[in-house]
Parts: sequence; structure tokens; C-alpha cells
Amino acid sequence: YTLAFFCLNLSFAQIEASYVLLLRDYLGFGAAKTGWLFAYIGVCIILVQSVLINLAVRRFGEVGTVAFGAGLLLIGQGLTVLISLGFMAGSNYPLVQIVTTTTAVCFGFGFSNPALSAAASNAAGAATMGGALGTVQGFGSFGQVGGLVLAGPLYHLGGAQYSFGFGAVITCILLTIALYLRRQPVSA
Repeated sequence: YTLAFFCLNLSFAQIEASYVLLLRDYLGFGAAKTGWLFAYIGVCIILVQSVLINLAVRRFGEVGTVAFGAGLLLIGQGLTVLISLGFMAGSNYPLVQIVTTTTAVCFGFGFSNPALSAAASNAAGAATMGGALGTVQGFGSFGQVGGLVLAGPLYHLGGAQYSFGFGAVITCILLTIALYLRRQPVSA
């Protein structure tokens, strides 16, 4: 679970650091328009974490919800790479493209993050839950810092395709871990 938390935060930090640059370079957005998209992001996360997460966990279980969220995150990152390379259909509607990819990324992270916390706490058990969650959250913070440090140089080196592409590779690792954990027997 610690490696999964590290990967989730390393991957998502790429988006946090590169998103504003992508909006500036691809759509010519300044602070006000970018702010509106961040408001939309907030609405997406509220929707996922107040309504949809419960439905997903009932349907897929906690680790399955992590995998589902990682899949959405990967789709959003992959489509963003295609947008930045000019390979995604609908280039006449760049705002629609960005809103589509943003929605996938937000829903993906919104599903994965709380489900991963819950799965890690359940796996630890009552006696070791505090220490286990501290360790997991520490690795998540380490991933967050690493992602923020890497995102700028990657974006500078090759634009959104490098930073979002790196995030997508890390999300593939997260998805592999989640699918592996999903196959493991649940301990009582």
C-alpha cells in the first residue's frame, strides 16, 4: 500500500504542477479563466467524494475502486498527452478536450485517494492502524514532493507530453499494484 500511495501522489503531482502551464500554453488562459477550471475541479471532487465513492466501493470494493480510479486517471493523462501532441480528435474544440481530460483526472484521483486510504487502514488492522497510516501517508507525501520537483523540469524539457506522460507511466505502475492487491486474499 505504501508503494501505491507513493505512485498515486507522484503521478498526481505532475498534474498539479503542469496543469496551469498546459492551460496557458494550449488555451491561452490567464488567472481568471484558470480559476474557473479549478472551481470545476472542486465540483468534480465534491461529487465523487460525497456521492459516487460510496457507490464505487459497494460495486468494486476498496482496492477495486483504487484500480477503477487509477484507470480513469490514466485515461485523463493519456488523452492530455495526445492533446499536447495534436493527436486527439476535436481540436476545433480545445476547451471541450481539456474539460474532458480534466474530468477523467479529477474523478480518477477522487476515487483512488480515499479508497486507498481505507484499504490501507483495513489491511493494517486495529492494532497497527495508526503507524501503518502514518507510513502510508509519509510515502504519499514523498511522492507528492518528488512529483512537484520533477514536473517543472519535465514540462520545460518537452511540454505537457513529458510531464503528463511521466505521470501516466507512474499511474500504470499504480494500476498494476492495485490489480495485484485486488487478487490478494482479504485477511481477517
